Formats: sequence, structure tokens, C-alpha cells
Amino acid sequence: SWVFTSGIRVLSMQGGFGLLESSTVRSTNSVNIMMKNMLDLMLGSLFYFYIGYQLTFGAGGNSFVGNLGAEFTDPIFFVFQWSFAA
Repeated sequence: SWVFTSGIRVLSMQGGFGLLESSTVRSTNSVNIMMKNMLDLMLGSLFYFYIGYQLTFGAGGNSFVGNLGAEFTDPIFFVFQWSFAA
């Protein structure tokens, strides 16, 4: 679907940003910058999966924040939102 494709395109920008960032440092530090970006993507993904998505779109709770025990109803919409959060 279009939403999933858009999410993947936004997520691929992480690689471009890593290349842009590594071009501003010496070549010996490029690997460290790329690893920092990968760690940022992985930790951001975990935190968004366990906390962020459920607090934003979780059923229950009140009108401002959702419930932490919510289930995922639409995985494609999750990937789209995750691509912006990570």
C-alpha cells in the first residue's frame, strides 16, 4: 500500500543522513558515526514500539494519552508512524 511504501522511503533517509554525517568527520571516525546512527535507529525503534506508539494511539486512557497495554490494530500504520519516530 502507499502508506507502507511512504514509510519505507522515509526510513531509508536514515542511511542518507548517516552518509551526510560521516562526510563531515575524518575517515577514521566514519564507522563510529554510522554505528551511532544504527544504534539510534535500533533504540528509537524499541522505545517507540514499547512506549511511544501505545501512549499515542493506545485505546483506553483519556483524551490526551493512551493506554500502555494497548494492542496493535494496523501494522502498516505502525510502520509509517515508526519511520518518522526513528
